Amino acid sequence: MSSTKNHRIRSHRSYRNSVSAAERFQRNQVIKCAANRTMKEKRNIFAMFMGLLKKGER
Repeated sequence: MSSTKNHRIRSHRSYRNSVSAAERFQRNQVIKCAANRTMKEKRNIFAMFMGLLKKGER
């Protein structure tokens, strides 16, 4: 193979790797954000429920 063809293959491989790394990072950030949101909602519901139980015991 010619050196230009090798260069094209190598340079495109690095571009592909960087794009896939960026996409992976973005996907992980979205997953983390969604998980944090659901955990906050669960925590708020649990706190509200416990508050109602404590008020009922008084």
